[in-house]
Amino acid sequence: MSVSYTIDKFSEIDDGGTAKMLIGFKCTNSVDNSVLIIDKKVNVVAGKTDNAYTQEALAAGQAEIDAWVAAGINIGKTWNPSSNALEG
Repeated sequence: MSVSYTIDKFSEIDDGGTAKMLIGFKCTNSVDNSVLIIDKKVNVVAGKTDNAYTQEALAAGQAEIDAWVAAGINIGKTWNPSSNALEG
């Protein structure tokens, strides 16, 4: 399975008096087209690029994304009772 990442939020917000970038990802599973929406806030730093903010936000959410992928690892597979095994 592969996951595609689409940015669905990207804006600077005030988080209790601290400037943050709110970055949202729409993660799509290529096997069953299931979707995970995940938002992360990262600190605003002068001179930081959009790519750097995006990398930092993805790193902050990676454990949650990995858990979602692992939970769906058998989706779309077929159970073969003759061999007692998942196939596909």
